[in-house]
Amino acid sequence: MKINHITNPRVEMEDHYYNAIHSALPALGLTPHLLDDSVVASMIEVALRNKCRIDASVLTPGVKWKQK
Repeated sequence: MKINHITNPRVEMEDHYYNAIHSALPALGLTPHLLDDSVVASMIEVALRNKCRIDASVLTPGVKWKQK
């Protein structure tokens, strides 16, 4: 599989000062479901099984925030 790299269209800095703290949902009893290797592998397996149904044209970013 070949990975095509694209130019980052964002205008904000790569490292940002904002440090969001997620406290409301855990306070309501939500237990986070973390993405470990088995979860990612399962997601990739589902994507590969359904790759004939994927429309790649909708995955390619079309927004250009940076002005040339």
